[in-house]
Amino acid sequence: MELVAKHVDVVSLASDLVGIRSDPPDHPEQAVADYLKELFSKHGLAYIDQPTPLGKERQNLLVVSEDIDATANLPSHRNGLLFSAHMDVVPPGDEGSWINGETGPWIDDGRLHGRGATDMKGGMAACIAAFLAIKERNLMEKSQGKLIGLLFTVDEEMTMTGAKTFANSPLARHFGNIILPEPTLLKPMRAHKGYLFARFTVKGKAAHGSVPERGINAIKLAMRLYSCIESQFEIDRQNHMHSVLGPPTINLGVFKGGERPNVVPDSCTFCIDRRITEGEDPEAIVKSLVAITRDFKRPDIATIECKIINKQPPYIIDEKNVLLGFLTGMLGPAEVMHGYTEAGIYANYAGIPTVILGPGSIDGAHVANEMIAIEDLEKAANIYETIMLQYLEGKIQA
Repeated sequence: MELVAKHVDVVSLASDLVGIRSDPPDHPEQAVADYLKELFSKHGLAYIDQPTPLGKERQNLLVVSEDIDATANLPSHRNGLLFSAHMDVVPPGDEGSWINGETGPWIDDGRLHGRGATDMKGGMAACIAAFLAIKERNLMEKSQGKLIGLLFTVDEEMTMTGAKTFANSPLARHFGNIILPEPTLLKPMRAHKGYLFARFTVKGKAAHGSVPERGINAIKLAMRLYSCIESQFEIDRQNHMHSVLGPPTINLGVFKGGERPNVVPDSCTFCIDRRITEGEDPEAIVKSLVAITRDFKRPDIATIECKIINKQPPYIIDEKNVLLGFLTGMLGPAEVMHGYTEAGIYANYAGIPTVILGPGSIDGAHVANEMIAIEDLEKAANIYETIMLQYLEGKIQA
């Protein structure tokens, strides 16, 4: 902690990052990227802009400890160590819900407040602070052949386009392990479930509420359809309990239909969040939902549409992974992350083992008055520096 503090004030860095709005689309990530480019340039570090399908103001940024060929399609992964943080945050929401209407940054009672403090500009700042502290002591130059990278991605909160772009690019081939500084209370996480989001649109026939038999009630059809989906899910749940990830889950998150009580509703929409455990096939789940929709009994003029919004498989890394073993030895047993992160993209798209480890609690993300303890920021920077030093000394291998 002292070594980091001599070279980089992690709290000031985190505060600066929180103060730069990056909630797309109104505030794209470019402003954060520009700040980081200036910071790294001051420390004599080069950077790589990686274009994404989202446009010029929404590019990934990669900083590395030594020059690499950005286009080299390596035959296999190198043993580089990468820290990956996303630059985007969710919108602050109703500013009236924040203390004094301030969405940040401000410091009070040992905590940094503001949108993104926990998810994940605090973890981002800790990674950068550790990296720069080692750079300023010329420790990277003494470890030729050891590559450390900092990746800053775009659009994690929505499509994970940044992570997908990197994972599918030649740049990913330079790295053999990744640490993702999402908020985990600084406990290492080695797995999380996958997910499938689906939207169902049911069309019936409108009629006056006094003669419901003349219409086709889309809400009632939708209720019966979801009941069929849930019945199939109960079978899946019983057949797919996993020792690490646990059972799959389902959540009915949206259910909308009707206009007023005296009208038979002719339209209803509902959305489900289906969490996928290890051993389940996302494509098989899609086929099951399509089959339920197709075979559902309904009047001839009623229609049902099933649209898959997004899906990703679960991720889990081998408990014998060297980096994971080092982290569990230092910080305690690995756990399972709730929610979905870019770790699933890196592990499943690029085959790179990824450990999730960061300051703050996921319960404090995406909420009004988001905050992170300064003590946790400093502790995270110290942990990341230790990891980097151990890697440079050859004690952590891909």
